[in-house]
Amino acid sequence: MRAVFIALAVLFAVISMADGRVTYTNYRLIDVVLHNERERAFLESLPEDRGEVRGVDVWTNDGILIADGHTVNRLMLSPAGYKAMVKSGLFGHAVVITHNMEKRIAEMSVLDAKPKSQRNLRADVYDPADDWYYHWHTYDEMQERLKLLASNFSSLMTYSTIGESHEGRKIGMLNIRGRNPTRQIALIGGTHAREWIADAVLLWFIGCVSELYGKDKNLTETIDSLDLYVSPCYNPDGYTYCHDVDRYWRKNRRDNGDGTFGVDQNRNWDVEWGKVFSSNDTSSLIYCGPGPFSEPETQAMRDFLKSLPNLSLTVDFHSPQKKFLRPFAYTNDTTCDNEAELSKIGFNFIKSVYYVHGTKYRNIRTSQIYAFSGGCVDYAYLLGARKSFELELFGPDFVLPESEIQKQGEEIFVGLRYLLNA
Repeated sequence: MRAVFIALAVLFAVISMADGRVTYTNYRLIDVVLHNERERAFLESLPEDRGEVRGVDVWTNDGILIADGHTVNRLMLSPAGYKAMVKSGLFGHAVVITHNMEKRIAEMSVLDAKPKSQRNLRADVYDPADDWYYHWHTYDEMQERLKLLASNFSSLMTYSTIGESHEGRKIGMLNIRGRNPTRQIALIGGTHAREWIADAVLLWFIGCVSELYGKDKNLTETIDSLDLYVSPCYNPDGYTYCHDVDRYWRKNRRDNGDGTFGVDQNRNWDVEWGKVFSSNDTSSLIYCGPGPFSEPETQAMRDFLKSLPNLSLTVDFHSPQKKFLRPFAYTNDTTCDNEAELSKIGFNFIKSVYYVHGTKYRNIRTSQIYAFSGGCVDYAYLLGARKSFELELFGPDFVLPESEIQKQGEEIFVGLRYLLNA
């Protein structure tokens, strides 16, 4: 069934508004249960011509056949794609979640964060006192915050840049170095531009550490044992374009030279590059680039990870599939030699998260969603980070109200407290 997603992950053209922003008027978000090969083949046939409205953008899928032998998929359909689906007479069981994605974007954008007080939460849950962490921010605002933290907590934190993007933006990295570090850890966000919650949750974590270090004994002891590196967003061009022009933009902003833009940074690493659930079509959402590490952003992150001789843990933050994932991504036929350990860590992580607000994550291998090659999670593991994970945060959509920052920030902070000690 994974072949479905190889065929469906295609970039769709959209109409621009007068102010240059992209609009998703009458785009629909639907849940589809595939019952047979005919339905799968139909979805593969939806239009893909560059000059036309593209049919479908896959967001999530169950990845594991459910009890009745079907696979659940969440898709965003263009008006043309939805019309074709209705005309086909198939998918009478499809459930439309949202009829007009542009309206939904507008509704989410005016929902401000309303921080809730700590409601008899566990002692290891923390909400930053600084209101800044409860809101979405531009890339430049993120970097200014990291610089400010490095200045205000200079004995604990330093800020540096590890490279530049296609458009010349600096890729920032915050180093949190304890007093007696024995392990090096990297937390990476912003791989995909539209997954804003990943960037925000990492910033929330940094805010919690900055306010709790020296006050919370257990957290302080943990941080003192770490040489911790956090990059909330290493796709600055894509994020900026997503913020200013196209809210559902995924890739970076490489000019492909044929009227299309962007490479999927999570298909550009060199582990089985270009082989599985990856595309050579420059307009595809999963375009892997002209070669492995063709992008300055992935080159910068690769070189940085390679510079850490004692790297033991990496977590690559994404959304919105609500899963804690371990290697391998490129194959379901091979498991890590410390598979049992990684599975146990994952189980304890999702248990920690669950006890905050009752959010249920799944703990599985990445390939059990769908196999794909050229991913960071596999590269980091093969580089030597024996604990390498991809964290898919929660969301019915990539566009979320700001209140999700606090909710997911609280949950993941507790999960990370466990993970950093694992």
